[in-house]
Amino acid sequence: MSKFCKKCGKVLENDANFCTVCGTNNAEVVENTTAGANDSVQTPPPTPVTVVTPTSTAPASSEAILIPSAVQQATNNEVVSSLQSMPEIATTAPVAPVTTMGAYDRPFRKAKKRKRKNDAKIIYVVAAVAGSLFVLIILVFLLVFLLSFKGGTNENETKIHNPQLTEKESFRIGNADFGFVSVPNGWTPYKQDEGNRTLQYSNGSGWIVTLYSVPASDASAQEWATSIVGQMKSAAAEDIGLEETKIDQCSGYKVFAYYKNVSTYLAAWILNGTDGKTHYIAIEGPNRYDDNYDIIYTFNLTK
Repeated sequence: MSKFCKKCGKVLENDANFCTVCGTNNAEVVENTTAGANDSVQTPPPTPVTVVTPTSTAPASSEAILIPSAVQQATNNEVVSSLQSMPEIATTAPVAPVTTMGAYDRPFRKAKKRKRKNDAKIIYVVAAVAGSLFVLIILVFLLVFLLSFKGGTNENETKIHNPQLTEKESFRIGNADFGFVSVPNGWTPYKQDEGNRTLQYSNGSGWIVTLYSVPASDASAQEWATSIVGQMKSAAAEDIGLEETKIDQCSGYKVFAYYKNVSTYLAAWILNGTDGKTHYIAIEGPNRYDDNYDIIYTFNLTK
């Protein structure tokens, strides 16, 4: 006599309480009462409509918790299939956006590269221009320095007479010991004190020219000029300067300073004369720049 599952209607093996297809507990055996030659054709009972709720009591046999092999195999096949497809997804999914992004970003990389090259060219051009300007400025300063140095060491050597002092507008002052210069008409002898052995003339407006000399054996031009610089410092003079010069074939030094306490500028030329003397020619006045300083360029040892 055959037994059938009360849930799915499949034929149960003899002595089996659980269906090998759906796993339903068939403790109450359903037998087919039809016998005879047609035992091979069995009509299964109708599938119950109601849902069988599992009992809370666990079956005594360990077979109650086993998953049927057919269901287990189907489940395993699905899991294996899903697991096999996952690496493909994981491998191929990121590829598309990366490939797309690379193709999309390529023009921007090229543009960025061109921009770097252009920036490098601009920096090179700016650096070249700046370097050229720097070199040009250095050359200009060097040229100015050389010209000023030449003017200082040979201060207007060829300028012998002041163009402002013509013979009709000036006259010569001096002597064989001190040398001679030309001063404008109207200048008169000037004495600061009775014991002064220098020769001085003034225009009455604060301008004074002084001539003096000593034997070269007593003091050279360099020694005398250095001494005057020391006196200027002791008198708290400002803008003190010392430079080499040459007037009428006489080389020497020019010393200048500003005496703030009396508002007077002093420029003195100490020259090594060809007559064996060291000559002192000084011009002082209230202005730093004035034509009266050109009197020095009229100096010579003869009248």
